[in-house]
Parts: sequence; C-alpha cells; structure tokens
Amino acid sequence: MKTSLWFLALALGVMCLFLWSIAHMETGLLKAASFPLPLPPMTEMLVTNPNWLWFCPIPWIFAALLLSFRKEISFTQGFVFLSTVILAGALILMPFLTAAALPWFALFVHSISKLH
Repeated sequence: MKTSLWFLALALGVMCLFLWSIAHMETGLLKAASFPLPLPPMTEMLVTNPNWLWFCPIPWIFAALLLSFRKEISFTQGFVFLSTVILAGALILMPFLTAAALPWFALFVHSISKLH
C-alpha cells in the first residue's frame, strides 16, 4: 500500500511536469505565430506562467511521506489519498487544457469571421 502512495504522487508530479513542458511549447508557438489576438486571461494565468505547476504535487508528496512512516495504512487512508490525487489531477488538467486551447479557438473563430 505504501508503494502505491508514492506511485500516485509520482503520477501527479509527472502529469504536472508534462503540462509544464506543454505550456512552454504553447507559449513558444504563440510567440512564433505572432498571435494577432489578445490572449484570454485564463491562458495568461495558467499557460504563459506555468511555474505554479512545480508546486502542485508537493502536498501529496508530503502526505505520502507522512503516511510512509506509519506502521500500517488503512484502506480508508489509501482511498482518501487516491481520491484526492484524482481530484487534484482533474482540477489541474481540465482548466489547463481549456486555457491552452482558448487562443486557438479564438483564432479559428477570427479566421472564419474574415471569410464572411
């Protein structure tokens, strides 16, 4: 059970690392494309300043560390840990992906409006 705590914390950390790298690629693409529209505030907050992603897994790493020092971990403790990792992953992933897609949706709508 203790190993699974570390794997879950590691999975959250790896997800944040990949999102951080996606944010850097996205920011580079937006700069290289000389993006003609102002960036949505959600994109500015979540994608163009991605260093906040480094701090997201810290509470779960700390919790895994504390739980690892216990003699035994109950099913309830493991389930609560799993549930919070899944919730954190969803609360980080969904807004981030939405914020990353918003400029491209706006550019698509802008290009379609020029056709008419």
